[in-house]
Amino acid sequence: MPNILILKKNEPKPSDKLIHRSAIILAPDEGGWRVLKNRYGPYDIIVKDTELADWLEKQEEPPPPRPKLFLGGTCNGSTWRETLIPMLQIDYFNPVVADWTPECQEREILERQTSDYVIYVITPKMTGVYSIAEAVDDANTQPQKTIFCVLEEDGDAKFTPHQLKSLRATGELILRRGGQYVTCLKAAANWLNAGNGFVPKTF
Repeated sequence: MPNILILKKNEPKPSDKLIHRSAIILAPDEGGWRVLKNRYGPYDIIVKDTELADWLEKQEEPPPPRPKLFLGGTCNGSTWRETLIPMLQIDYFNPVVADWTPECQEREILERQTSDYVIYVITPKMTGVYSIAEAVDDANTQPQKTIFCVLEEDGDAKFTPHQLKSLRATGELILRRGGQYVTCLKAAANWLNAGNGFVPKTF
């Protein structure tokens, strides 16, 4: 709700002290005063109409926009997205669609660029490695929004010990670049829902 100074009928202009403290510039407006500029002062709005003031006081400020997460990583029939989404308290974009078109590709690129966070979940169902390359690239260019998550199992599929060793090394590399590295979806959700405000970076 904005801070409102109500000028009652026939009330003179606010004192110079108030104007100075509020950094308010006023101009005469039909017997009252109209705000031309208000920088860093205690009042956002100055009105003489008490009915308008009452209405303004009842207005609720819209909630701030929620951060958005881009759900990158393994596809190929993996259901990790369906597991993670119910845990999230932020918005998300799921790039997986039934019918992949050039328009879908364009939107994926845009969403990946504009999302506040990008998670790359790598599971044993992966058939390509491009998501890993994207995660490393993002850790170098935008580490504050990059989350690398490695799941050892996905249904009946499991990584080999050699694969896990390489993926853990990749996760440690991303950590050193300033990104996040987790090994379960719950840890990723906790970090995102907390607004990345907690200290531990690996789980």
